[in-house]
Amino acid sequence: SSPLVSFPPCARLSEDAVVATGTIGVAAALLGLALNHTTAPALALVVLAGAAWLLCLSTLNVASQQAVPGWVRARGLAFYLSVFMGGIAIGSWAWGHFAEDFGITSAFMASGVAMIALPLLLVGLAALRRLMVDGDSAPRRNVPLAQARVARRMAAS
Repeated sequence: SSPLVSFPPCARLSEDAVVATGTIGVAAALLGLALNHTTAPALALVVLAGAAWLLCLSTLNVASQQAVPGWVRARGLAFYLSVFMGGIAIGSWAWGHFAEDFGITSAFMASGVAMIALPLLLVGLAALRRLMVDGDSAPRRNVPLAQARVARRMAAS
């Protein structure tokens, strides 16, 4: 787990819940920045966004290192960081163009709404997939995909 997860309120949360909490924190800060035009609250919102971003980033960094075997960990981390930094560069370019065309307030508002709406959509799609594949919409907690497939094969035979 990430160092921030050892913070008592976060210690009881799964990695997914920590990333979701961080995402909601960044989204709330962006929406607050879109609606606020004074310095002091904006500074507090930027601090919130930074803390929430670090919460997500540190959790994802640790998860990416734990997801690959030790003998390829360096290559896996290099790939993860390359994709992550490429995504940041492309996203910055795209949101910069959006802000140039529609204004900074609109860009903050749209990105905040997207950061809340897209994860909810993905959770809904995952539940729909589970329902279609397994006939069960309840999420599996901390069961890797390979173990779930093996369990299904064993249950079917």
